[in-house]
Amino acid sequence: MADRHYLGARLVGESLRYVALWEGRWAALLGWSSAAYKTGHRDRWIGWSEDQRHQRLSLVANNARFLMLSEERRPNLASMVLSRTV
Repeated sequence: MADRHYLGARLVGESLRYVALWEGRWAALLGWSSAAYKTGHRDRWIGWSEDQRHQRLSLVANNARFLMLSEERRPNLASMVLSRTV
């Protein structure tokens, strides 16, 4: 990730890192991190009050990095990897 992703490998806050395998080989790298404390657009879209945001923010994760490694072109592989991380 450090060599190939334009943002590098550093994740802020609590984080999870995943390797997605396809046919026994590394196909993608993913990084999830804790959500930003305040994001007005997100909070308005969800409809959170200040108290609700404070209580529920730990339930939100941010997909901070996603890097496809496979040189082979597989239809919908990136979408499949992302959907399976949910």
